[in-house]
Amino acid sequence: MEKLTYAITGGIEAVDIAVIEGYNQPTARCTITTPDYGGLSIGDSIEVSIGYDSSSGKIFEGYVQNITSERMPGYHTIEAEDIVIKAVEHLIVSTDLDNPFTRTNITAEDLVRDLLIEAGIVNYAGGVTGFTFATGEIPVEFQLTFAWDAIQMIADVVAWHCYADEDGLVHFADIDPTPGVSVATLDTGAAGEIIQSNKSTSTDNLRNKVVVFGIPPITSVDSAASPHLPADFFKTAVVSSTLIDTQAMADTTAEYNLAKWNKLTENVSLDALGNYKIHARDTVTVDEAFSGVAGDWFVFAITHTFADAYTMRLNLVK
Repeated sequence: MEKLTYAITGGIEAVDIAVIEGYNQPTARCTITTPDYGGLSIGDSIEVSIGYDSSSGKIFEGYVQNITSERMPGYHTIEAEDIVIKAVEHLIVSTDLDNPFTRTNITAEDLVRDLLIEAGIVNYAGGVTGFTFATGEIPVEFQLTFAWDAIQMIADVVAWHCYADEDGLVHFADIDPTPGVSVATLDTGAAGEIIQSNKSTSTDNLRNKVVVFGIPPITSVDSAASPHLPADFFKTAVVSSTLIDTQAMADTTAEYNLAKWNKLTENVSLDALGNYKIHARDTVTVDEAFSGVAGDWFVFAITHTFADAYTMRLNLVK
């Protein structure tokens, strides 16, 4: 059995560590139980590395959000979130109501960049979306809106995804919850990593009709039959945004979102030995014969738990 190892900013000693990441959650969260949190204070930056003597590395970078102390059993709990918390908690508000945050003729990726800068985040990598907003007379305008809500509105229009990685770099990328290139293999057996797993299949997240509302009177509808639903039955998703200011953009938004959501969801809940290199949005290859879990799966959510042992719980989809 390999020896466990960890490192926390300031040399903090940990009783246990939990890192939670998810495709649908704005920030990665880290919780540390410790007998002494040293000189750490609310708002301080914090980094956490975990693993084994033979292989370990950074799994989390963020900011301390909360510290609680309990006399019994005599431990403190440090709660931290990644850099995106700055955008989640930053309210865009101009004291000059005639001059709010506005942009014209700007690509989706550059608008996300400017909103992150507004929230104090400059470490950013954005892909090329092909979407350009405010090409006419009406500018993009945000007032009394949290920066993350504005970014999420943009992501919904272009069917893209925004998140921070373990090094604090914020990405805006075309990431659907579908398998890509595998980063690790999990299997059973004497030398395998899998502890237990279960599999389910459902249409809960399937949407085979998308209705888009832009600046009135702009609307668009796209739909397709699904082999997993009764004939002529449609489950509808709605995208509504004042960022959509042309019919072409509305049509593209409907098309992109339909392609993203018109599919059956297979879910796997899997417990395995820990691997700090696996994160939400990665793809893993699984071989578990009893429940029929095989092939490549998208890591929709993951919790790394580090204490007397290092394990992880993964929510996988395809």
